[in-house]
Amino acid sequence: MTPADRTSPGAPGQAALEALLASPPALPVVAGLSQLSSMLARPAPDGGAPAVVVTAPPGTGKTTLVPPLVARALSEAGEDGEAAAVGRVVVTQPRRVAARAAARRLAGLLGEEPGGTVGYAVRGERRAGPGTRIEVVTAGLLLRRLQAEPDLPGVGAVILDEVHERALDADLLLALLLDTRAGLREDLTLIAMSATLDAGRLRELLGGATGGASGGTGGGAGAAGALAPLLDVPGAPHPIAEHWAPPPTTTARLGPRGVPRDFLAHVAATTARALTEHDGDALVFLPGAREVDDVVSRLRQSLPAAGASVGGVDALPLHGRLPAAAQDTALAPGPPGRRRVIVSTNVAESSLTVPGVRIVVDSTLAREPRLDVARSMSWLATVGESRSAGAQRAGRAGREGPGAVYRCCTASDWARAAASPTPEILSADLTRLALELAAWGAPGGVGLHSPAWIDPPPEAAMRAAEEALVSLGLLEPAGWGGGAGGDRSGADGGRAPGAITPLGRAVAAIPAPVREARALLVAAGMIGARPAARAAALLTSDLRAPGADLTALARSVRERRTGARDAGQWGQEAARLERSVTGALADAGATRGSGAAAGAQEALRAPAPLRALSAPGTDGAQVLGGLAGLGGLGGAEESVALVAALAHPEWIARRRDSVGSAGSAGTGGRAAPGGSSRPDGPAPGRARAEVAYASVGGTGLRLPADSPLASSPWLAVADVDRSPGRGDALIRAAAPLDEEVALAVAADRLSEEARTVWAEGRLRTEHARRLGAIILAATPGPPPSPGEAASAVVQAVRGEGLGILPWGEEARELRGRLALLRAEIGEPWPAMDDESLVGAAEMWLGPAVQALMAGGRRFDLGRLDTLAALRALLPWPEAARLDELAPERLEVPSGSRVRLSYTGDDGEPLPRPVLAVRVQECFGWASTPLVAGGRVPVLIHLLSPARRTVAVTDDLASFWAQGYPQVRAELRGRYPKHAWPEDPWSAPATRGTGRRRPRV
Repeated sequence: MTPADRTSPGAPGQAALEALLASPPALPVVAGLSQLSSMLARPAPDGGAPAVVVTAPPGTGKTTLVPPLVARALSEAGEDGEAAAVGRVVVTQPRRVAARAAARRLAGLLGEEPGGTVGYAVRGERRAGPGTRIEVVTAGLLLRRLQAEPDLPGVGAVILDEVHERALDADLLLALLLDTRAGLREDLTLIAMSATLDAGRLRELLGGATGGASGGTGGGAGAAGALAPLLDVPGAPHPIAEHWAPPPTTTARLGPRGVPRDFLAHVAATTARALTEHDGDALVFLPGAREVDDVVSRLRQSLPAAGASVGGVDALPLHGRLPAAAQDTALAPGPPGRRRVIVSTNVAESSLTVPGVRIVVDSTLAREPRLDVARSMSWLATVGESRSAGAQRAGRAGREGPGAVYRCCTASDWARAAASPTPEILSADLTRLALELAAWGAPGGVGLHSPAWIDPPPEAAMRAAEEALVSLGLLEPAGWGGGAGGDRSGADGGRAPGAITPLGRAVAAIPAPVREARALLVAAGMIGARPAARAAALLTSDLRAPGADLTALARSVRERRTGARDAGQWGQEAARLERSVTGALADAGATRGSGAAAGAQEALRAPAPLRALSAPGTDGAQVLGGLAGLGGLGGAEESVALVAALAHPEWIARRRDSVGSAGSAGTGGRAAPGGSSRPDGPAPGRARAEVAYASVGGTGLRLPADSPLASSPWLAVADVDRSPGRGDALIRAAAPLDEEVALAVAADRLSEEARTVWAEGRLRTEHARRLGAIILAATPGPPPSPGEAASAVVQAVRGEGLGILPWGEEARELRGRLALLRAEIGEPWPAMDDESLVGAAEMWLGPAVQALMAGGRRFDLGRLDTLAALRALLPWPEAARLDELAPERLEVPSGSRVRLSYTGDDGEPLPRPVLAVRVQECFGWASTPLVAGGRVPVLIHLLSPARRTVAVTDDLASFWAQGYPQVRAELRGRYPKHAWPEDPWSAPATRGTGRRRPRV
């Protein structure tokens, strides 16, 4: 007997499902239902339940009709006796709005409301009952159920929908479901449905779905190389007219701080234009909720003025932050006689059907997670969308008839876009994934069924995630074996990643980001569950902090100045988190009067420094005692700094220009819990630049110039943004932090050391007391040794970049020459990009600094021989061919040896070298010179006698035939003393003026 609940084929709802399948709506997937039914009737090669891959474009009806067919297949299999069991069909969707919409659509076709034959469950809401045969859930919710009950009692089949979106939860869920089928539930039917993903890898994974386990997270094929059966449903789209609607040349799609308002105005104007040129409703795609609300506001102001040209139009938002009722309104048909503009994030890209849409306006922007492993920072980046995502967006216009798509970019922008979006598992913070694997009993993926992943998690990101979990007390410390994509069992002498701790298990049970969940648990034990939950909700509810000030956000939601929607969202999130943390504490035996083991109680207690801080009679006790007594709505304002600091102790930050800031002596100031103490701010009326902060983790942080937090000496930072080209991160959300709380939260980072530092262009030694990378106090020390100096300069280069070194022209050119050889020939020529040079700085830069110190003179980095330092990277014996492969100079027909330029004006290496030479010196030169062993043609800049460029070519023969006559006509009157022959082939090349003959 399997764990699935047995029901009879005549269970409630079965007749309605049969009626729907007997007379289905006219959808393309109907043509494939018979074939799918045959696939579901055949067991897997090893005798287990069927596993099938379905590929079908959006709008083909797979989400609507495949679940009823699978439910019928389970019922028919149940008639065969003990060979199979009948259970519920669980369908996953990537988002809550999609789960509700899919359930409503299917229930409506059955003539029912959700909660009967078809139900749904999302975070904070469930409509399902004992008679529910099909339940639509989010991937994250099914993941929680699977962790609680790995055998999934009562479930006969799982359908993973929209697998092509490659959300992190969905990839992890697939891996754990494959593991469950392999070890506990061979009778669990598994269907993976995708709109665009290459089905080959999915077929490999599901084909080996009941195979054996491996010692690692694995990426190989199934045991016998079997492939799961594939149902490929072709779409039947209507024609879609394509329009290019780029913004004006003065308006960028992306700016240094997100999407410019001018571009949002352009999107709104393009929407109004589209409504005048085409019939039907419009669907507008934007990257985030803020942009959606902005464009909705613009349209509501501008469309009424358009009058009869567009008709009566309602502009409606659609994104994940909206209440369920507002989302349902956007997805419902509009009233007769009125058109609709649905302004949406990517929630409507593939998993939702919006009726009436015949126009799509695509901003061509999307949000993707990004991870900086070196700085332990993750954020959501706004990027240009991929072509596959854009094709799905455009397809929404052709579901019900001929449509049109307006893309807010140029055709060349579109051609340069990535083919597909980056899967989250390859670009996101993997802390939650690593914790879930440890909670599953497979830390680091060791022991998972293999193959497990469409793309295995990157080793560096997994390593960083597990190190973060260890530092937070969620995993036991352990050594390392292999990489995340292979065997990490420690067979090579290392140890597998550590097991989950009691605190880690409690955190894993809370449906919130790992760091915020951990902070919630620890803070609840210090100040109470309600204040902790209300503060944590400010970090998890996706609300925007004005001026990056979380305390101002707390006041806004308390006073409802952000609007009823945001305040209601925060209140619901706070209540949900309070229930979660109360349950987690009770389960662990940490609540008062619990009879659980003392070990579990100790695990969930605050760290010792925080407990000491709250000891009676201390200043900290007054701070924390005040927070604990705040049970009302105002509690979030005062406690959010504590919760943010506990969530991201590495982002605890101190203002660089405050007394005793990083790099200077002193002990620093102190801010009151509510941020009232701000003694060192700029004078009133003076313009403020971005304010710099040093963080515990070492990453430089900056506040927006207009933030009210700019004078706070200490901050607890909750959210940051890394813009391209910026060394520091921009603070998006923070709160003033009391210094004693900062020192207690990050007490494990407190240290004292003697060190040599490079600061403000000088090298010095000092004895420092540090909180991570923040210098709390420092006293001068003796002059550094050569080795100490070398280490300090290497660290400075890693922190500030290569620009602090003296780069003479010869050093820059050598770098350019080597960069060209690396690009064209590869090994053993060294890489010359910034990242590679910084990474190898100890090898080439350290010895040069030591040699400079050996001279006995006062250290001056400006005297560093960077050219000689770079030469230390030359490979031997290949270095002997450097001048042959990448010569410094080339001899031209006049006899001159002209220098080649391998770097541009900005000092960066060029993709091919440039030879700047006067036209007269090249007469008779037919063949373009080549470098890098004949691989790269030199780009020739032909100059006038005044050394101004008159032509650029890598084809001299073509220039003499076509370009030279025009150059001659324009310049021979201006420079009559120089030779301008009609036949440049036979004329002698000259170095100087007039008719001077070249030297023989």
